[in-house]
Amino acid sequence: DETKTPVNVSSPLLITVNRGEEVQMRLNASVHIFIVLWLKCEGYSYYAWIVFQLIFFALSTETPDTVSVSAVHPGPMVEGTNFYLKCDISNVAPVQKLKVKWYRDNETVSGEMFLDTNKTPQNVFSTHIITPERDYDGSQYRCEAELHLGPNGPDVIPTEISEPYTAIVHYKPFIKACPSSYTAVEDQLSMDMLPCSAGGNPPPTVQWYHQGKLINSSEPLTRFDTGKYTAEIRNILGSVSTSLFLITFCIL
Repeated sequence: DETKTPVNVSSPLLITVNRGEEVQMRLNASVHIFIVLWLKCEGYSYYAWIVFQLIFFALSTETPDTVSVSAVHPGPMVEGTNFYLKCDISNVAPVQKLKVKWYRDNETVSGEMFLDTNKTPQNVFSTHIITPERDYDGSQYRCEAELHLGPNGPDVIPTEISEPYTAIVHYKPFIKACPSSYTAVEDQLSMDMLPCSAGGNPPPTVQWYHQGKLINSSEPLTRFDTGKYTAEIRNILGSVSTSLFLITFCIL
């Protein structure tokens, strides 16, 4: 048979090995190649040829350059209205091995795996939908990108985590701990001194009305100011009101 010499063949390597000795060879190559071993056993009249192929599979593994969280639409969250956060993950490979976890403070709130089979570094993103509650105000959201490379990967899963995104949640005003009636000595009480607690975000305004007229809530009340009072607590999301009956008297 005609023997063809392959291109780019390195110089042959001659190694003499005694019985029981171990041989180690290191090969640097960037293509599919065939290896031919020609064995001659001393004292015997035959030669042995062993041919095998080395096949290299290149797997690009890239931890993300950056992982960042931002709002899909600008502005604060509003209680009860869906809000979308986006986690941008840049230059990561292989995407199929990527897992994204979302955290609110220290609690895992969602996760996502990717089906993209592209082996080269890609820019990808994950979206997290929040239906905010007022208690979420001030919470910190983070996303974490993990590369799960399987049993042949590193013992410690490669992980990159974003800087936190701080939630600002707007919600309607509320009032609590306000009595239905109150008694006080004249000139020792104004309406803004009553044990009424109001809240909301943005912080609401509180206005007091007596006999349908807006009053100065910081002005001291006299015995002639006895009667029903109504408070209106308002911000951009709505308003709430409460009423109480106030009795003022003088000490003789």
